[in-house]
Amino acid sequence: MHMVKEALRPHADYLVRAGYAVLAIDYRSIGSSAGVPRGQVFADRYVEDFRNGASYLE
Repeated sequence: MHMVKEALRPHADYLVRAGYAVLAIDYRSIGSSAGVPRGQVFADRYVEDFRNGASYLE
């Protein structure tokens, strides 16, 4: 089971107050993100999801 981005909210709020930029993502097929089949683990695709998040922050 994976943690969804909403569960990270208290930690994100703390980091934002400390002056950090924060981005929480749901990996594809997990949480509120798109993708089927739901709840499946695609480790190789999660690397791409993470990189997309980092690019978005840039």
